[in-house]
Amino acid sequence: MAPTVQAPLFSFISDQSLALLLPVIVYWAYSLLFHWISLQEFPWLEKYRIHDKEEETRNRVSLPDVIKAVIIQQILQ
Repeated sequence: MAPTVQAPLFSFISDQSLALLLPVIVYWAYSLLFHWISLQEFPWLEKYRIHDKEEETRNRVSLPDVIKAVIIQQILQ
């Protein structure tokens, strides 16, 4: 019996490329969502915050440095 060949999920990108890109896209989508939630400071979510404002001001790593490090890590992977 010959294996069946399925059409790609999207016509503009191969399934192999999609399998490589999708985890990165999902990572950045979730990161942006949680960053947005953190910036909104919803009162009903503040009690669940891991780091309070005091700790955030002591953080010496800037947001651009974190983004650069994540991009480098994702390229290396």
